[in-house]
Parts: sequence; C-alpha cells; structure tokens
Amino acid sequence: MASWTPEQLRELDTAYEVRVAGRRADGSSRTLVIVWHVVVDSNLYLRSVKGPAGQWYRGVA
Repeated sequence: MASWTPEQLRELDTAYEVRVAGRRADGSSRTLVIVWHVVVDSNLYLRSVKGPAGQWYRGVA
C-alpha cells in the first residue's frame, strides 16, 4: 500500500475524478479509467464500478 502525504490526500479529496490504470502481466499499462474515490481519516479508498471484474481492479489487485 502506498503512503500518501497530507498534501496528496487534500488534492485527492478535492478532485472531481481520479483516473487509474493497472498493469498487464507484461508490465505495460492498461487503459486509464475513472474510479470512485473518497478520503476518510487520511486513507484513500477506491471503488471499482464492476467490482473485482473491473479491468483496472484486476491489474492492481
């Protein structure tokens, strides 16, 4: 798990959207997708609209 600085968490907390991309087995990046996010008690949480079946989720899980 990544450690986020207070500044990064503030930026993420105020961001309208967050885009992420997982990695394929060969190390290349998957397509960027918008994910739901929230910062709670200095922790960043992301949610996959498709749950574990989401492409980005499989690339980072």
